Amino acid sequence: APTRHWSPILVEIRRSGADRNARLVEVSAYRHGHRRLVGEQRLAKRDVPAWVLDRIDDAFAELDTAGRELIAFALPRDWLNYPVDQWSARKGTRTPLGCMAPVVVMDHDRRTNPRLQFRLKKMWDLLDEQPESRFHRITCEGAPAPGLLAVQLQDVAGPVALTRPPTAPDDRATHRAVLDAPVPIVLWPRTGCPGGGGEACGAGCRGTVFLDSLAERLSLLAPGELPEHVFTLRKHAFGHEGPEPHWATGLSFVWDDPRWFPDVPRLTRSPVD
Repeated sequence: APTRHWSPILVEIRRSGADRNARLVEVSAYRHGHRRLVGEQRLAKRDVPAWVLDRIDDAFAELDTAGRELIAFALPRDWLNYPVDQWSARKGTRTPLGCMAPVVVMDHDRRTNPRLQFRLKKMWDLLDEQPESRFHRITCEGAPAPGLLAVQLQDVAGPVALTRPPTAPDDRATHRAVLDAPVPIVLWPRTGCPGGGGEACGAGCRGTVFLDSLAERLSLLAPGELPEHVFTLRKHAFGHEGPEPHWATGLSFVWDDPRWFPDVPRLTRSPVD
């Protein structure tokens, strides 16, 4: 069984037809296995953060207070690097969302694929038995060819950590392979190593520092506990005042446990009314 009881809020953001500047957005809350639709809207891209943050506030009224809140963004695969955890309200203290509650992202393409959902659930059956998170590192020296990497990762029961975001073509191919494996937990820095093309970076590489720091801070924790501890890391990074950015600044965090986000019919009224 899952090690922690979550009270999930799901934010789904998708493309809206041919209009590149429009988004279809839904915000839902899960309670006792029911999915309550809080709001849905077609929005211009610039209006999405403010609308989503307001609906997230509304969604808290539907949550089971016995669980820890968990905010998950289901995004198209090529948007997984978006800094949704850094969204902040236009009014008030402007505290980033990721410093107010645990925030994770999920691959919407995987969410709509029954085969990958089945595989993810089976993987979590293994992860629930693990008291630690054994990180599989993909370093700056480069990964195997994407097809081979996807096959190799099928035997990896644990998080995968990368040194670069999916911006360059080779890095995008690596990220796709990791997600197709499918790996349930993936972490990378949105800035990361500035190198590319399979280059070795040497001492002081930001990507290597990221991998080493992740292992030091998170490897002794159960996989189901990682959202809570990434939340703590984000708060530390936000309050960091050193000459260099905190190593966890801009941390992207895919944490995909389908058991907490079942694809059930949406209710338009609360199941507890």
